[in-house]
Amino acid sequence: MLERARKHTKVLDIPGNRKELIEKEEELLSPDLIAKANVNSGRAIWIAKCGNCHKLYGEGGQIGPELTGAQRSNLRYWLENILAPSAIVAENYRSTAFRTIDGRVITGVVLSETANDVTIQTAQEKIVLNTIEIEERNPSQSSLMPEGLLEGLSEDAKLNLFKYLMSTPQELSKQR
Repeated sequence: MLERARKHTKVLDIPGNRKELIEKEEELLSPDLIAKANVNSGRAIWIAKCGNCHKLYGEGGQIGPELTGAQRSNLRYWLENILAPSAIVAENYRSTAFRTIDGRVITGVVLSETANDVTIQTAQEKIVLNTIEIEERNPSQSSLMPEGLLEGLSEDAKLNLFKYLMSTPQELSKQR
């Protein structure tokens, strides 16, 4: 279904360099190796790398989408969303850059808007700007989620992370 949608919408297209990286990681992260990984170490990595923004199994932040119901058993799904986060961005998660009259630049996701103010969720905090403070507003097709979240992780750490992401609640309850 995603491939069909990409034919009609350029925003859904994954850049070539990201496709190569996704394919490389997909080869390295075999199902057999993931099955042998440490789910508890994976959870710790998830908390450090993902948990500030995403909720999984009832814990974590609410800046990004809830992940519990995602295609969690699908490695390709995870790799595409982690390594090319701006390829598939729902409207309510696209970032907007605001330049204020005092020269500040605030980039985040618009949570709500009235005639008098705009509530923006940045990666760190929620900010309410009065509309008279806004000099310029530039919506983006990009995700607030940065690329490169797997960079710097060892192969074992990646395997552990994907073990946690792809585990079912029943598997996790056996581990605790």
